Amino acid sequence: MSPQRGKEDPGWTPKKSRRKRDVWFFTEGSLTEPMFLDFLASVDGFDDTNVIRIHDDHRRSGGRGPAADRGRHPTELVDAAIAQKTRLDRENDRAMVKDEYRAVVWCVFDHDSRPDTDANIRRAQRAGVRVAFSHPCFELWRLLHYQDYTATFGGICDDASDRLRNRITAAGHPYTGPKRLLPEQVAGQFATAKSRALRLASQHGDHVPYSRRDPYTNVWELVEQLGISGY
Repeated sequence: MSPQRGKEDPGWTPKKSRRKRDVWFFTEGSLTEPMFLDFLASVDGFDDTNVIRIHDDHRRSGGRGPAADRGRHPTELVDAAIAQKTRLDRENDRAMVKDEYRAVVWCVFDHDSRPDTDANIRRAQRAGVRVAFSHPCFELWRLLHYQDYTATFGGICDDASDRLRNRITAAGHPYTGPKRLLPEQVAGQFATAKSRALRLASQHGDHVPYSRRDPYTNVWELVEQLGISGY
């Protein structure tokens, strides 16, 4: 017999919402950062109400070869991210999308001794674009999965890359080049890397310009925004 109107059917369970939230990433790197995002989408704990969208992702060789680097300077990335955020906000407003499902936009870039770093970060933040920033480069975040590091790199990424290569090979993990991030190189170490990154941040203070925070990375914020508390 069908349930009475207004009565709860004990055999009925509500359907899980199919609503998804697009999370857009504008990455300076055309290979390492997209490979890291691929890894995050595969780990236990990833909130699958999020849909990772990587802007201008034209990787070759099944995602293992880099795309062209055209338009990946942080200034151009921030311009494109702000334009995308503005468009998505209008669409979400028209559709009256709830806050928890509104699209999110991230910029992921490094210092690399650029004079306009602070201006780019300020522009992004004012527009509501989230920024995952590393000084001197994204390889610092990867290195923190292997070791604590608090001394300055002098803004030179090659030093971080060399240390990363040495640590990966010493741990017996596969290494196929500085720009190729493999799951074995980071799996199981998120909590440790985050703790080390927070200690780095505490060295500088909020008043210190990002361009002078050497070393520094807040990539862990990106991870947790995707619903991941550990990997």
